[in-house]
Parts: sequence; structure tokens; C-alpha cells
Amino acid sequence: MTMVKYNPRMMNPSREMDRLFDSFQASRNCDCSPLTDILESDTEFELQVELPGFEKKDLTIRTENQVLILSGKREQEEESRKAHRQERHFRGEFERRFRLPRETDSEKVQAEMSHGLLTVKIPKSEQMIGREIEIS
Repeated sequence: MTMVKYNPRMMNPSREMDRLFDSFQASRNCDCSPLTDILESDTEFELQVELPGFEKKDLTIRTENQVLILSGKREQEEESRKAHRQERHFRGEFERRFRLPRETDSEKVQAEMSHGLLTVKIPKSEQMIGREIEIS
């Protein structure tokens, strides 16, 4: 029997492929891509994007051909101290793209920024939500 060393990344190859493609989509000036949760309810999809230190003016959200594009830029602040290691503060540019299902209403997308968390709500179209039909 051959022993194989445990690799947690290989337990979810789909997530690893998503991470790989996200890294290709990130801007060359960026060494990271913002962490994003994608949630779904009966009436909408919701993106929750961690952007600590960003302000509304640093971000752009747009839709093109059923793709939601989130981009941002934050300039490097002048620092008088020498940094030995910096992991917390993101500087540079990024771009993330999210393919929207056809059944969403991209004209009614709403976004809100609070305490470094960007929340983007994408309503489902009436066709996707469905409705109950009363029997007469």
C-alpha cells in the first residue's frame, strides 16, 4: 500500500481551481484578491466582500453581459517606518468578475459599504422566484 501525504487543498479540487482562476484575474499590481462570500436566498443573491481600509470612492461596480465586475484601487500610504512584514494592508489594484445567472435582474443591483464589508445584492427575476397559483 502506498502512503500519500494529506493535502487539504486536494480535498476540494473545485475550490482550488476557483482560487487559481481568481489569481489570474487579479491585477498585476495586486498580490491578493478580496475574500468573497456568495449567498443565495429565495429572492436574491448576495456577495459579501471583505475590503478593510477601502472607502466607497476607491471601488467601482458594473455589469456587462451578465457579469458583475468589482474593481478597486488603493494608493500606498507614505510610511516613515520601515516595514519588516505587511500582511494586513492591501495596496494596489484588483478586479474580480462574477458571472450572473440569466435569471437575475442586473438593472436592480444594490451595493452598500459598511466597516470594510461591501455587500452587493442581486435580485432574482420574477421567473426564477416563481409563484404559487391558487386553484379555483
